[in-house]
Order: sequence, then C-alpha cells, then structure tokens
Amino acid sequence: MNSRKFLIPLVVATVLLFVLALVVLFLVKKEMPPVVWALIPLYGIVTFLLYQMLCHASKKSPARFVASVNGSVLIKLFMSAIIVGGYFFLGLPGKKALALAVMGIYAVYTTILIRALLPILRNSSKG
Repeated sequence: MNSRKFLIPLVVATVLLFVLALVVLFLVKKEMPPVVWALIPLYGIVTFLLYQMLCHASKKSPARFVASVNGSVLIKLFMSAIIVGGYFFLGLPGKKALALAVMGIYAVYTTILIRALLPILRNSSKG
C-alpha cells in the first residue's frame, strides 16, 4: 500500500473519531478536555509518519522492519504516557475522560497502521 492509499483510511478514521467525540460529548453531557480535539489529528500525523518509516524499513531488511515496528510502538506509547502523565501532573479537569480518549485514539490509529502493514508483510514474506 502506498502513502496515498494509506491516507484514505487514515482520514476516514480521523473523521470518525471527531464524530464519535461529538456523540460522546452530547450523550454523556460532560465536558471533554479541549486537548482531545488536538490529539485526534496529532495521532493521525504521527501514524502517517510511522507508516512511512515502516515502509522504508521493510524495503531494507526484515530485521530493520522488526526494529522499526518496535520503535514505532515505543514512540506512540511514550507519547501517550507523556500526554496523560503531563495532564495528570498539571491537575487539569477531566483526567478520566482524557485517559479514555487517548486510549481510544491510540487503539484506532494502531489498528489502521497494522491493517496497512499486513499487505507489506505478506509481500515481503513471499519474496
């Protein structure tokens, strides 16, 4: 899958996450931390950059690809931990909502990334 084809599910996921956030906002009727609205596109951009990094690594060697996958998981996990930890440290309102939102955003974008990488893995294992 090339980068342009990857953008389609990424943009669809981003739009669906914004819609889901709005629905939750109206159903729960509690205020969502404003940072969530910025995290949705931020995670999308990070996921796109990681996808490109993983595609380039898959062309070099299988060992490089595995190391890059591990690195990308660590990057997103540390990013999530820093965001949630910083928010908790600052004592801002809506800690539970932010933690749940970050976990959901992380899960959606990780699923998109893994689904996009599966064809690359299949092609490299055949060759």
